[in-house]
Amino acid sequence: MEHIQVRIQITKMIKERINLVMIKILKSKKKIISIILIIVIIGFILLNNNFKIIEKITNRRLQNADEETEEQPLISYQVYDNSDESKIKTLVNVNDNSGIEYVEYPDGTKTYGNSKKQVTLDYIMEKKQNYTFKVKTKSNESIQEKTICADDEFINNNGIYIANISSENGYKVIDIENRTTLTGFKTYYQIGKNGNWTEGTGKIGLTDYDLTKNNLINEDNTITINAKIENQTNKNTVTVSKKYDVNTNSTTNAYEAESILDALKNNEINTGLYNLTVDDETYSLRVYSFDGDLNIKADTSLGTEADVATESDYAKNMVVLKVNGNLTIDEGVTLTAYASKNGYGGPKGMMIYCTGTLTNNGTINMTARGAKAVGQNVYLWKNTDGSYEYVPEDGSEGNGVDRATGKGAKGSGGGGEGAIGTSYSGGAGGGGKRLSGTAEKGSPNGGKGGDAVRDSGATYTGAGGGAGNPGGKYSGRNASDGENGTGGLLIIASNNILNKGTIEANGASGGSALEPGGNSGGGSINIFYNENYTNDGEITANGKTKTSVGVTAYTGSISVGKIEKDNYSSTYTNYTKTEIPLNTTGEFDYTGSYSKYEIKETGYYKIECFGANGGYAVGDNTIRGKGGKGGYTSGIVKLNQGETLYVYVGGHGTDAVAGKDSTNGYNGGGLGTWDQSDNEAAGAGGGSTDIRLVSGKWDNFKSLKSRIMVAARWPEVLLGIHQEVPEEA
Repeated sequence: MEHIQVRIQITKMIKERINLVMIKILKSKKKIISIILIIVIIGFILLNNNFKIIEKITNRRLQNADEETEEQPLISYQVYDNSDESKIKTLVNVNDNSGIEYVEYPDGTKTYGNSKKQVTLDYIMEKKQNYTFKVKTKSNESIQEKTICADDEFINNNGIYIANISSENGYKVIDIENRTTLTGFKTYYQIGKNGNWTEGTGKIGLTDYDLTKNNLINEDNTITINAKIENQTNKNTVTVSKKYDVNTNSTTNAYEAESILDALKNNEINTGLYNLTVDDETYSLRVYSFDGDLNIKADTSLGTEADVATESDYAKNMVVLKVNGNLTIDEGVTLTAYASKNGYGGPKGMMIYCTGTLTNNGTINMTARGAKAVGQNVYLWKNTDGSYEYVPEDGSEGNGVDRATGKGAKGSGGGGEGAIGTSYSGGAGGGGKRLSGTAEKGSPNGGKGGDAVRDSGATYTGAGGGAGNPGGKYSGRNASDGENGTGGLLIIASNNILNKGTIEANGASGGSALEPGGNSGGGSINIFYNENYTNDGEITANGKTKTSVGVTAYTGSISVGKIEKDNYSSTYTNYTKTEIPLNTTGEFDYTGSYSKYEIKETGYYKIECFGANGGYAVGDNTIRGKGGKGGYTSGIVKLNQGETLYVYVGGHGTDAVAGKDSTNGYNGGGLGTWDQSDNEAAGAGGGSTDIRLVSGKWDNFKSLKSRIMVAARWPEVLLGIHQEVPEEA
């Protein structure tokens, strides 16, 4: 009928024009012309009725009559309160485009529609009772009716909706949806008998193992999913509940293996908790095992609160997803690790092990999921020559190299120093500094971000906290805490890998301010494949995210390689490895971290080390003394193929500046001090240069014990290969 209203409006406008024309005609007495004009206008109106395009007002636009419009059901329902099962409040919506003559209630009374296209009834039902509504429309001679039962399924379909849209051997996707169009309602869901109510809708990925370990299952091995919508004003509430079966079988065992990847080949490694020993390291793994192809269709988090750190304890477990088949992650879906609800980081890494093809159309995420934990050498794969592909226990003192994580950023304004990371975490960021004071450093072992500091004179500005586990506190106005999180450890191993989405292990952001806090360092991404690898997406281990506002931290490492005939060959890294060709001499310069050299051929090697210079001293703004020259040492040693040397080149001691202490050189240089009374100050000592058999932070005790050569000062190392046994040997 709406097109008739349009015609009426047009007709009214035309009549007004006719009246104006008639007045003019009478005044001018041109009656013949006026009669012709009236005939033309009337003809236009009649012709308009026969237009093929009938104007229809729908959604504030003119619609072609040939277009299809969504048909409303004759009778639909919206449950808006079932808190009292004897008084289930329901809106009954009746729709018909031809017009509604009347609606008959279940008790026989009628409500007349007066040809309206929509009638809404507010009706109270009792649970599990049947109700029949009858409708007489203008276009239908017969009376139409519909009978419903006010049971749980009726409430689920017409109020708050819960559906299990997929279930694959211990992995479930639960869909939560508000089925009403009512305003003022919020949606909540609860997983398990002891779970917390969480606001939100959409698809939720669950694993039976996590439900079991979190004590969320019922005695009959089922999980209860509750959902509700609640009006924030009048507190009308609709609640539904559903149960699903849970597989509670899991195992806890101890294994020894040559590497973590080697252990996962074992068919006995199923869903459960495992203590795995490789070489001199023991790892705790929480494994989720699936036989057959797995399609992850909803955002899924692996791990539980038991895997991550607390305020007083370090993180305990690495989480592993093992798929004996193909693994597909859908577009728009994120697979990640559980993060502490109190801001203490994620588990000790996340590993995805797939025997078929891994296709990532979504996001594999270890951003801000680094663990608060002491590092270990994480032995991922052992080559036939006995060398390991492994993540070192200590992160780099800059950008990540050789699978190491990145260092945290120093807070702005001369703030706290960023921390060095571990195998499980990028380094925490330092707190920002506004004008004066001493900002807190980032904590070691993937710990807390540094707290900021500001001078009391900075009335309207402040400094941001460093990112960490948890983030550091801000100081002053217009500032914020550092974000929780550090870049985490991510390991992916699959026969074939096709990445069309995002793989990331980025650090978190320092707090915003005029002097922002330091971001946390990027994590370590390690990708192994056997046959084919294609990356059409994005892989990042940055010391920042796209929304970071803090000081950019150091990038972590990305290592991609193929395992063929039980040996690893590198396909891509985001860092440059230092290698020396056979029968040549190699030189290692200062980098602020260690360099790695793998012995490719058994033989006698001459090694020469030069230490770093000390900085000069000052007095009365004049150089009063130059720093000491570097020491020198050399030797010849037999090394075997497959062994690895770690080269630590010392850093130059900082030259003195009156009024402050001088920074010591890398690898053990002494601190240069100012006497706090005049303009005299000492330069800092240069760091030593040494060769070690075990990597780690420069002052790591286990690493220091493995030194085979040390020289104080003068930063350079020469390493030559001798094919014959020299006389000095």
